[in-house]
Amino acid sequence: MNRKRAALLIISFIINLTTMTFGRFSYTLIFSDMMRVLGESNTQMGIFGAAIVFGYLTNSILSGRLASRIGSGLTIQSSVLLGSISLFCLGIFKNNLLLLISFFGIGAGASGSYIPMIGILNSEFRERGKVFGISMGGAGLGTMFCGYFIPLILNLSLERGYSYAWLTLGGINLITCLLYTSPSPRDLSTSRMPSSA
Repeated sequence: MNRKRAALLIISFIINLTTMTFGRFSYTLIFSDMMRVLGESNTQMGIFGAAIVFGYLTNSILSGRLASRIGSGLTIQSSVLLGSISLFCLGIFKNNLLLLISFFGIGAGASGSYIPMIGILNSEFRERGKVFGISMGGAGLGTMFCGYFIPLILNLSLERGYSYAWLTLGGINLITCLLYTSPSPRDLSTSRMPSSA
């Protein structure tokens, strides 16, 4: 495996560990504290959860087309950044509309970083089963990370614990965005997925 492919695999693992996990799975650990502090109903929290799924599905459709136009690397980078901003917003805002938009954003960021990366891995590697398994291992490790550390963060404060959790995840995700920008090969940042048009 050459240096470029090794970097691709490491980046995909980290993105699945952070953006994918934080956008799709971490909210289940934070919702109960968030609901208690903000005084939200079960219905409202259900709407927030639906916004994550809707954001994921929406960008699942759009990210492939976007990658074919501006390149997979830029699509992934912008999606990771979107996820980071949305996670920060969840730790700051208390307005339901802004929270709804932010939940949509973490879902969109998850799919927008995952789907183009799968396209890149599919085109770069022949042993796709092993490569996809290693890449998705990041989501498994990320789930274990969230399951262990998020409760510790929530216990720091009864009133602000949920906010600290979102801000922590946003900070980690932003580091992922910076890591992706810095060491990634030039041809990764400009690679394009085949156009479906």
